[in-house]
Amino acid sequence: MRDRLTDSNDLSPMKRGGIGSMAVLLSAMVSIVAGVIFPTTGMSLEPYILVWLGGLLYVNLINLHPSHLISTFRRPKTLMVFTIGKLILLPCIVYVITSLVYPKLPYLQPY
Repeated sequence: MRDRLTDSNDLSPMKRGGIGSMAVLLSAMVSIVAGVIFPTTGMSLEPYILVWLGGLLYVNLINLHPSHLISTFRRPKTLMVFTIGKLILLPCIVYVITSLVYPKLPYLQPY
């Protein structure tokens, strides 16, 4: 099984392209929109957020090799593009989609 992990393309669905990268992007957008549209469901899952994040971190880091991490930090432009996309562009896109689907939501007062 370790022989499969020597190629860096096996570690990231975004590098492979195709259906894997689309599934990652789609699941991120759907989960954000679902959290905005159904906040009470998200609130009921709130006590388990640390368990979910810990599990995701474990699953993501279990196949991480230090050489791949070093090679990622040697290309800071790629890292910055993905960081900006994830932290700025994706939430803005989800906000626009949510405001189109449920226009009253941005104007609701927080409880």
